[in-house]
Amino acid sequence: MRKYLLPMLYTIFIIFYLISGIFNFVYDRVKMPEEQKLDISQFYAENMKQIDEKTFVAITNDPQFIFLNNENIDIHTIKYTLKQGGTGSKALYYITQKDNVWSARKMLLPKAKEQREVKYILPKNNIKSIRLDVSGTFVEIIEFDEIIINYRPKFIEYFSVTYMQIAKFIVIPLIISSVILYFYDLYEHYFKKQ
Repeated sequence: MRKYLLPMLYTIFIIFYLISGIFNFVYDRVKMPEEQKLDISQFYAENMKQIDEKTFVAITNDPQFIFLNNENIDIHTIKYTLKQGGTGSKALYYITQKDNVWSARKMLLPKAKEQREVKYILPKNNIKSIRLDVSGTFVEIIEFDEIIINYRPKFIEYFSVTYMQIAKFIVIPLIISSVILYFYDLYEHYFKKQ
């Protein structure tokens, strides 16, 4: 049992990950609404000063663009393209109908690693609001080209992984394996005493 438990858990995790990616791809192909362009004017710019129609300058090192989904648009995916963007990392935060607080638990990292085109695949929740964190430095200029929701990601994009997912994949099976073996040893010890 000890010899095969950990490889079995890793195999289960890999199978679950593949099934999850295939399910999400099929679900989006069936349920996703038509692709739609958003205008930056539909976003509330925080920690930013607007220079012209699509150009902003950061007044802190935490510029944010908040989209209040007042029309209850069904948002599955989002991508935005920058003519000139922040040099820091990009992140997307989302709020569902069940909560009203920005949280690191509801944070996504881009599917694409490029600085200009940034893509996200959102979870299957009723999205109430999204926040684009175009991280950069103070007085950095951020110029949007376009923002598109419900774009059709390529099949492979549903299987891209982040460093956090890799860390979880390595650590969680180890923890589960340790717990199972601990209780197994207790069980054996108890019955041997009997």
